[in-house]
Amino acid sequence: MGMLRRMTEGNLKAPGGETVRVQLEDNLAAPEHARRATGQVLRRWGLTPLLDSVLLAVSELVGNAVRHGAAPVKLTLSRLIDGIRIDVHDADPREPRLPAPPALAAQTSETGRGLQIVSSVAAEVGVEQIRGDGKMVYARFVTEGDEK
Repeated sequence: MGMLRRMTEGNLKAPGGETVRVQLEDNLAAPEHARRATGQVLRRWGLTPLLDSVLLAVSELVGNAVRHGAAPVKLTLSRLIDGIRIDVHDADPREPRLPAPPALAAQTSETGRGLQIVSSVAAEVGVEQIRGDGKMVYARFVTEGDEK
């Protein structure tokens, strides 16, 4: 997926089940805390086949929110009929940008490709502006056998 999808309130709610919300500290330990909580939830929900991809996305999105967004940072995990949706909310309204394809010199950079990585492992990635309260970047993952 080359671009972030913009969501509207009408298509935010996906059918499914349980939702877990995690309030995160505004520090560099937040991605680790988010991964730990996410791992526990995915195991409880029986979604271990998605574990590696979802943990990668959680780490990238929470890390971006802590480094480039504004506190508070919140993680929401929503069980869908066909998988899981992760939402990372922060108070900064600026939308993340997918960088242009990296130039040869930038290919060895250790930063700047997080959203591209998430887009490559998720079925869908997008952003929703929350009027007066920043933004929410989300990624949706589907279980094996469901279309990406």
